Amino acid sequence: MDEWLHQLGRVLGGAIRWLVELLQGFFSTLFAAVDQFFQGLASALGIDVSIVSFLVLALGLWLLYGGARALLRRRWFGGLARCFLGVFLLSALID
Repeated sequence: MDEWLHQLGRVLGGAIRWLVELLQGFFSTLFAAVDQFFQGLASALGIDVSIVSFLVLALGLWLLYGGARALLRRRWFGGLARCFLGVFLLSALID
């Protein structure tokens, strides 16, 4: 009986180890791909690879998007103001 439980524990431990190594490989590959994406994006735009830079980039793009939507709805002043702010933020960010 003891030998059987020992073998069962070894098999179960081996299966858990295999699963953990599989997930570790998957997530390390995924995070490496995301890291390379952000490094390539920052390199193409000429910005630093930092969370603040990407937040300012997202804010500038969001302002441009909101400005374009406002212009399409014929809200000229709000649309132009948002577009101006978005372009100002992005031009300050991008070298």
